Amino acid sequence: MNINFNSISDLSSLDAKQYTDGFWYEGQSYVLPFKNLPSDSYSWVTPFEGKLPKDVNYLPTEVYSAARQGVVLNYAPEDNPAGPNFPHTYLEIFYGGAVPTISGDSLLFNDLAPQAEATTDNPWNNQMKVVKNTYKNYMIAYYRQGQNTNPTFTAYIPYETNVAESKYEIQPVDKNGNNISGYTPTSFPGTEGDKVSVPTISGYTVNDNKVVDGQITLPAGDSSQTTIIKVIYDKNTVPYTIHPVDKDGNSLGHDVSGEDAAGKAVDIPDIPGYVVNDSKVVNNAGHNQVIIPDSGGNINVIYAKTFANETTLNVNYLDNDNNQLLQQKLIHGSVNDPYTVTDDYYPDTLTINGQLYILVRGKMPANLSGTLVANTAPVILYYQKQVTPPNPNPGPGPEPNPTPVNPTPTPSTPTVTTQPSTPGIAKKGEAVYALKKIYMYSNKDFKKSERVANYAKKPRINRPMFVVTDYAKSKAGNLRYVVRDVNHHSKTAGKKGYITADYSFVRPVYYHSSHKTLTVINPRGVNEYTNKDLTGKVKNFKQGTQLKVKGFVKHNLTTRYLLSNGHYITGNRKLVIAGNQKQPKQIKVKKAIYRYNNANFSKRTKHIKKGTVLKVKKWEYSQPYSTTTFGAKRYAVAGGYVTANSKYVKVIK
Repeated sequence: MNINFNSISDLSSLDAKQYTDGFWYEGQSYVLPFKNLPSDSYSWVTPFEGKLPKDVNYLPTEVYSAARQGVVLNYAPEDNPAGPNFPHTYLEIFYGGAVPTISGDSLLFNDLAPQAEATTDNPWNNQMKVVKNTYKNYMIAYYRQGQNTNPTFTAYIPYETNVAESKYEIQPVDKNGNNISGYTPTSFPGTEGDKVSVPTISGYTVNDNKVVDGQITLPAGDSSQTTIIKVIYDKNTVPYTIHPVDKDGNSLGHDVSGEDAAGKAVDIPDIPGYVVNDSKVVNNAGHNQVIIPDSGGNINVIYAKTFANETTLNVNYLDNDNNQLLQQKLIHGSVNDPYTVTDDYYPDTLTINGQLYILVRGKMPANLSGTLVANTAPVILYYQKQVTPPNPNPGPGPEPNPTPVNPTPTPSTPTVTTQPSTPGIAKKGEAVYALKKIYMYSNKDFKKSERVANYAKKPRINRPMFVVTDYAKSKAGNLRYVVRDVNHHSKTAGKKGYITADYSFVRPVYYHSSHKTLTVINPRGVNEYTNKDLTGKVKNFKQGTQLKVKGFVKHNLTTRYLLSNGHYITGNRKLVIAGNQKQPKQIKVKKAIYRYNNANFSKRTKHIKKGTVLKVKKWEYSQPYSTTTFGAKRYAVAGGYVTANSKYVKVIK
């Protein structure tokens, strides 16, 4: 296969191993859609990730840019745009609007030159005829694999700077055009041609041909009003099983299985000799029903035995104003039977709509035990709302989600600029990541009103990262990092501010200690190199590979591990973990599930029956680039992704 010097922007549908006699695909040049930019800056995030053929490793360090590029065009005489009497070879010239800053596999363009009319001047003064482009200035990126003479890809984006933004609003609707309840759209600025992510709505899947890879292209806006973009969503259907149990969790049989839309109320079975005793059961027009959860699965429903000469004791949960906090629970029995309200009926705390309530022990009822009569007096338990006093120096712990502050405020001047000597504190220029939920602030004293961004707790492989640029101390003496957000796939990328330096919340991304064994945890694996500056690639170790380590070295502000063969791998904690970590190889489906096209479960591709055994290629999490969602674990299997939820699948190997 030889497809050199074409205009192919994505080679991922090809498999390099298929072409045993040779495969050549260098020199792909293409122009991407025009971009209207609200300023003179643009962050071109991972322009080539996932574009190489299968079984060809992608190295983000091979992404470059150039001040100008010339593309040679070969025409037959009769096809020459300048006529058949001119030479056969022509040149198309793309001028770079700015030389970007290269960060990993992303390019940040600042001070882009204003767009200008293209010319036919030849800056190289060679014999080629210049074909005039539509635009003169472009953002230019190219990817070169190792020592290849020609770049694999060269991509160009024409642009216009400082274009006035319009306001947009994405409104999710169902297939009938009705707004999806429970979702409140928010307006955002943008320009025509921008690609923006559509919202993820629990229990729904996007089903709109305007949406490609989770993004929609903004149409022309109206500066006088908000442009509404309606996006169609379908309600998810999930498999479920209603599982009747007694108060001790013992199965009563009568299971009912089905598949329906998450959030729908479905009937529960009637069981002779038993009555329902479960607060999550609702009665709709005489039907006892439960709500199907977003993930489906087992729905345990508690039943109680019926009795001769039956009577009921009500257990109520009230606040100090006699408002009911929970649906009452029932204790069934026969008249003259003794009863005891055990402590599992009155937990020390309740959480209602995110509010914590504490049991008032001083108002415990006297009738927690007694004898049932025809109308036994109810047991009333009181709970008091827990009020947290304002913290004069709020830390980075869990707090209500803030309203994002945009644009990013300018951080105040740091008060500490020397390297702290505390163990575990990162050096200037070193990368750190967050282990728990934290906030970025525009001020070192961490006021809620000065939050710049919030970062949810994430799986280890997807933890949000920052580069430490300086230090500061709050008025209370707490150490802060002055940082820059380097989460290149996130909307927060490039933000600057203050975060906590508490080691239990934030720590260096790279290991600072030696280990005898490392396990690869990155879904894309890690590379082995001959040099400690990670040049001279040897091969890629897949996720789950366990490596024996004989040494530990530093390289600038990063660390490397020396393998027994004298080669090196990274010490990045997001990519490797100390010790042996077992990699799942096979799973067995416990309940019927679906296979999806990606880890975000964007589209179903196959129904998989109970009992099916699947080979696991790797594991990863959904929403890897979201700063507000933890993500759900998924297994990559042949043809796509399935859930890793232990309710549905079991690791057997």
